Amino acid sequence: MLKIMSVMSLLLTAVIAQAQSDLELIFEADDFLGGLPVNQSGVIRFTVVNHGPDDLISSQELIRIDGFYNYVNSDIGFLIDFQSHDPDCRLAFEHIDPPPPVNNYVLKLLGGIHKNIPSGSAVSCEFTTYVPSVGQSDMLWRIMPMHGILDPDVTNNTQQFTFRGLAESIPVNNYLMLLLFSAVLLLSAWLHRPAKQN
Repeated sequence: MLKIMSVMSLLLTAVIAQAQSDLELIFEADDFLGGLPVNQSGVIRFTVVNHGPDDLISSQELIRIDGFYNYVNSDIGFLIDFQSHDPDCRLAFEHIDPPPPVNNYVLKLLGGIHKNIPSGSAVSCEFTTYVPSVGQSDMLWRIMPMHGILDPDVTNNTQQFTFRGLAESIPVNNYLMLLLFSAVLLLSAWLHRPAKQN
């Protein structure tokens, strides 16, 4: 009986001592608003705000970033190439096949933020990426706290964004345009030449 009470006391102490950090995800993709030409790079930004009450101290664990791809509302492939200059920010492609039959969103990307976030502050991670083809790619992003961290409000941990790939604009060759313009001028001058006097 004494052993059982000791174990229960330890478990209760662990629960009470568990850190609480209300995390919020702010996802920004200003370069992609309204769409971006195919294969043109843009920046996406994940900002994690710690509303407290406890500081979030990163050790071996990190804040996990999950990216879910909606295969029903998307007509192009998911984004797979993410580059960051910050070694504490990671995002990589992960394929799961077949997708679950109930939820349209299927996990495709997995990453993390390995930074301390004191209560009342925020950290950000930026990645450069691009849309692979013309169409749209509907993504749902989610953050998950580290093991041992209790997030009392997970309703602000997700954010949806639809990436749109636009057709690449074909640059006009200025030299060809000059030749065409010159030809039009010559033709116009010839058509409006003065009539010969007899």
